[in-house]
Amino acid sequence: MRFMPGGQGIMVGASFDLDIFFNRDTRRSKELMQRWLVGQEQDRYIDHRFNKVLVRRITGLDSADLQRFMKEYRPGYDFLKSFEKDWDYYKYILESSKFYIADKKRDSSVNTQNK
Repeated sequence: MRFMPGGQGIMVGASFDLDIFFNRDTRRSKELMQRWLVGQEQDRYIDHRFNKVLVRRITGLDSADLQRFMKEYRPGYDFLKSFEKDWDYYKYILESSKFYIADKKRDSSVNTQNK
């Protein structure tokens, strides 16, 4: 604690940037930046866990089918974190690939019937 020169008052320890508390735009932009950074971190985590090498190994899909499957069946962050064991996660990928292949076969049979 120290006294200000000229008897103006007492200054205590830490200083505060009062603009942060009173300036909504600054606070809002910091919140938006924080949300964006958290989203980026979650996307990188999903990319790390749901990658082409792993999905190809589990599903046997390749090239265009692999890319399409990974786009359509990409898990969300919370869903991905909900798997207690890797085996459950791998089972999700395998089961999803079976749905993908069945949908692809159905779509191709519908397209050939319409021609």
